[in-house]
Amino acid sequence: MQLFLNNWSAALLGDALEGDLTMSVDPDQAAMLAGLGSGDHYVITALESLGSSEISREIIKVTGVLGGDLTIVREQEGTAARYWPAGTALEMRLTAAALEGLRPAPGDGSSAAARFGSPRLPVGSMVCPFELTSAGNTSYSNSYIYLVPFEPDYPIEVDRLGVRIQVANASASIRVALYSAAAEGWPDARIDMVTIPAASAGHQTAALDAPRALEVGQLYWFAIQPVGAAVNMINVNSRPVGMASTGVSARILKRFTGAAPPFTWGFDVGDFSSAIDAAPFVSIRRSA
Repeated sequence: MQLFLNNWSAALLGDALEGDLTMSVDPDQAAMLAGLGSGDHYVITALESLGSSEISREIIKVTGVLGGDLTIVREQEGTAARYWPAGTALEMRLTAAALEGLRPAPGDGSSAAARFGSPRLPVGSMVCPFELTSAGNTSYSNSYIYLVPFEPDYPIEVDRLGVRIQVANASASIRVALYSAAAEGWPDARIDMVTIPAASAGHQTAALDAPRALEVGQLYWFAIQPVGAAVNMINVNSRPVGMASTGVSARILKRFTGAAPPFTWGFDVGDFSSAIDAAPFVSIRRSA
């Protein structure tokens, strides 16, 4: 998580070479960069001026402080690492990436329908990142794969996926796959997949092959596929992604297939053809 201070500045006490991963400043200034935990950082800018004009900048993450030494990550937000001599000014400035992190998700207005919100989910806990809908539950066919988009509000590592089954069906199971999104936002590469038996009603879960890190501001997709028979599952509201051929708002993609969710999805406008204005309940567990 990015941390902030008002009007922080310092000067380099020694030269910083292009490949250096530490910078030295006055210990009193360094001490102001407090509260850095795992995954936390400050963002500072190193700058060179000529007269009244700035002619060069590098945006840098500060991930740790020891005395006057700052542990840093170079070349942030498209800037290049370079040699910075002793005396170079360092300032904490508002950057484009920080502002982008404040941008609300498209289409959800002030609603938290497809977002995690605040406070952050405790490690080891599960959450459904969608709102329940008054539509109740739906029988989801084993002839289709249903895809639901979601976007984390903060970096999160997940190690388990779940579904909420309304009516048990010992003849069925449910595949739940996690996909990244392509540049235009549609499902792209399959990250992982679990298979959850449908023999018991209620909230049922399964572990991923390994914990998966999800990035803030990135879109992901759940793919849900009953196997063996249809399964009746609780519905949720996700953000609308288009319109079905029936004229209803499509909150999911829906593809007719008996094959498992592919390693690469390959979006087709036909995925809208029979989509519905609801989505099956899916949950995640935060591992870090």
